[in-house]
Amino acid sequence: MASPSVAVPLTQLRDWHRSNDYNRIIDTQHVDSTAQPEAQLLLALSLAMSGDTEHGFPLLREQLQHTPDNHDWRSDHALGRMLLGDVEGAVKALVALIRNPQASAVDFSRLAAARLAQQQEDSAAEYYREAIDREPGREHWHYNLAGVLVRLRRLEEALDSYDSALRINPQFEQAINARRELLLALERCQELAEELQAELDADPENYRLRLKLANALTSDGRFTDALSTLAGGLETLETLHQRRVSDAEAYRGSLPAQTALRRAMAELWSRRGRHGLSFDILRRTDSLQDAPDVGIRCQMVHHLLELNRLDEADALLQKLLEDFSDETQVKLLEAQLMAERGDHAAAETGLRAMLEQYPGNPTLLCNLGQSLMWTGQLDEAAQCFERAGQMNPLALAQLVRTRRLPDNESALERMREVAENPMLAREARAAMNFALAEASDARSDFQSAAAYLQVANQLTARDLSYQPEQFEEWVARNIDSYSHDWFNRLPAIRGADRQTVFVVGMPRSGTTLAEQILAAHPQVFGAGELDLVPNLARLMPRVLGTRQRYPECIDRFTPSLREEAARYYLHGLEQYDRERPALVDKLPHNFVHLGLIASILPNAKIIHLRRDPRDVALSNYQQNFKARHGGMGFAFDLEHIGRQLNQHQRIMDHWRATLPLPIFDLHYEALVADQAEVSARMLEFLSLEWDDSVLKFEQNERAVRTASVSQVREPIYQSSSGKWRRYEAMLAPLMEALDPAVLCGWD
Repeated sequence: MASPSVAVPLTQLRDWHRSNDYNRIIDTQHVDSTAQPEAQLLLALSLAMSGDTEHGFPLLREQLQHTPDNHDWRSDHALGRMLLGDVEGAVKALVALIRNPQASAVDFSRLAAARLAQQQEDSAAEYYREAIDREPGREHWHYNLAGVLVRLRRLEEALDSYDSALRINPQFEQAINARRELLLALERCQELAEELQAELDADPENYRLRLKLANALTSDGRFTDALSTLAGGLETLETLHQRRVSDAEAYRGSLPAQTALRRAMAELWSRRGRHGLSFDILRRTDSLQDAPDVGIRCQMVHHLLELNRLDEADALLQKLLEDFSDETQVKLLEAQLMAERGDHAAAETGLRAMLEQYPGNPTLLCNLGQSLMWTGQLDEAAQCFERAGQMNPLALAQLVRTRRLPDNESALERMREVAENPMLAREARAAMNFALAEASDARSDFQSAAAYLQVANQLTARDLSYQPEQFEEWVARNIDSYSHDWFNRLPAIRGADRQTVFVVGMPRSGTTLAEQILAAHPQVFGAGELDLVPNLARLMPRVLGTRQRYPECIDRFTPSLREEAARYYLHGLEQYDRERPALVDKLPHNFVHLGLIASILPNAKIIHLRRDPRDVALSNYQQNFKARHGGMGFAFDLEHIGRQLNQHQRIMDHWRATLPLPIFDLHYEALVADQAEVSARMLEFLSLEWDDSVLKFEQNERAVRTASVSQVREPIYQSSSGKWRRYEAMLAPLMEALDPAVLCGWD
């Protein structure tokens, strides 16, 4: 605390305090028993409001023992009570003060703050306006009013208030940043980008401006421009490494900017599902650091997990555990790696141990809840999400995924507040709208559910660049390459020793249910959604040594290379199971890759799920899929879903006519109507003996990590069949996009 100095008149102290000039009061005031109580109270308020509560609060409690004998003192006294948590007492005192003819603008601003503490936003806005009318030159009051108006969702008015604050003080940094966030919420991204570009042009070395501009451009859907903006501030790695040697001080000075820009670039690519590229950027960024950066390395592990490069992730994680063993984010990654390796019991043990150390931590609770969901422990998972939801309402969206809905209106209201708050990230709002749609559907309030679904999907689609034409071209190229003549010319190769089964179909057509039934059989291992076949397709040109694209390059696919590809695939399966004679790969979109599968695994068998396309479309539209920039980019637009269904039908018709593999068309509606009969036919198709365990598939303890994680833990139900009729009015764009042939056979 500052040393005592000459006494300052009380009127001067109060003027400084009213102008938020707390440091001048602290620097000039005596802290002894002989000072005037009013001056001591102003010092206590200044300490508390400048963040020094350790000294401010004890002094404040002491000074509140005095009874004020004038209007200004009573006002300061009321403010002190509010700071110490006695909001009701402060409101009562301030209401009495504003009735006095001596009432000042400061009294009204303090009453506004007290009303805001009581969550009475309308009243707070009214009192801030009164304070501003009396003294319009206080920029902080305009700023505070804007914050209240944001909470009231009166965003255009809030923007006017931020502008008013900045007209008074153009350098008011808090108002500048809040205004920019508001422009993003109002989707005036182009306007914000133009402002930031002008500032960056005047100050091109300001990397923080560059980061903000990139964020605005991303929000405006201008991904390439955002990347260019970030790249414009980068120096080459060679330049940086040379500076590291020649001028260490200059190097350290440039490192924060170069690190931040590269991390932002990695995040941009990550949001588009380009985890390999994001990892490479972060790896190079990590090489610039003088000491290990836990944030960068944790993100590197995250990308390796997304890429299923588990051994590399493990090696990097072990280094992190050596350097940052107490970091929660590192331990969370360790648990995630265990889960990715299939050791869910160890992952749960680790998460429970962390919760003992940090009880009630919402992030840990959500991670444990997710792990419990995967292994079918839905009741305990729901309890985790409920506990986390008490501190973070976003956890309530995950609670809904357990099919255990919030049982009180207050929880639903908290969810609605998140869903409707334009100042929150679009991803969070979308997740909550999806959850509210499911909650409304469970209550048979289909009109509300449809409204939430449309908002959720629109919010998500804004961050996508999905082009249905690209998938249509991909299907056409596979049809042209894997022709009837090509298969007729295909030399024979030996088949695999184990039975490989591919369960394919449109996502949400029942593929997880079919796999779960099969995996309940003692001779079958359900491997889940594997990326082995798509990886083969991606690597094909490199393996064949050609610049020709896949699938056009398949004419170079010799018998020996086909057998090598089969060994790659089967080795990948062995990482999951080495004992059972039949293995199931359930990646729905493998329906595009059946030509490649037939060329390397001549004894494979295909189970193809068929379901009413309208129910498939609705179920996709209802899901908040994680892989938004992967194969599921179509799922957030009803027209795009319709076009995807058209292409699914088109290529499956082609495979039935040309594929030298048996295809079992499994009708979802028939399966849920008579599980035993359809399951028996499915096992017969796979040459497996009947086993009663397939009728109790919901008791299978294997981990399930698809969007159907909750449904497959319940016995078969028929309530999803024909569900599209409840949402028929919403599905008009789907129906316009669907080819009539796709609906043939469905009433």
